[in-house]
Amino acid sequence: MVLTLLAAAGDVGRLGDDAGLGATAAGRLLLEYTVQCALPESDSVVTRRDGRDVLLHGSLGLAPQWKHEAMTAVDERWITACILARMNAFGVTVKLSLRGDHDALRNVEASERHQYTYEEGAFYGNFFADPPVLYACSGTGSARRAPARRLRVCTEAAPTGEATNRCGMVMTGACTVVCEQHDGVYEGCFGAGERYDEVLTVFLETPHD
Repeated sequence: MVLTLLAAAGDVGRLGDDAGLGATAAGRLLLEYTVQCALPESDSVVTRRDGRDVLLHGSLGLAPQWKHEAMTAVDERWITACILARMNAFGVTVKLSLRGDHDALRNVEASERHQYTYEEGAFYGNFFADPPVLYACSGTGSARRAPARRLRVCTEAAPTGEATNRCGMVMTGACTVVCEQHDGVYEGCFGAGERYDEVLTVFLETPHD
């Protein structure tokens, strides 16, 4: 029900009040991530919590119209990829370079490409489907080490006998096998026989002496 309301939007601010997603820590984090993924830096949402206004800022701009309109199926998949890419099993913040075949993600600065060269993997699926489908594939890494890699386990295989890994995602294998690659990012990734073109490739920071 909560995910249906989140995808429908209409009045985004209302979703974050004490009777909605603002009622729990998990709900607040989900709304915050969704706002950051969907809206650009120039936009924000005001929610009401504990009798005061709370301002949530956009960041990436993957579905800017969601503030006033329901998500399309494509929007749902882009927001899913973004939320999955940012998930962390340890609850810690790790700096990421998020790249994909979307207007909001194509213009990655040269300095960022130089600083973030460790290809962790890619994320895709549909968080809003019934049931949700959450996929990850493993990247190729790089010649340089990435200290943050030990804090990122969502592209690691599930324990033997379990369907999902520690992040609750289904591992589909190596990205080079289950996806197409174009301009350094993955697209056209497959999960359970279905193709997903809304894919986020994650790169981790690598030290340069």
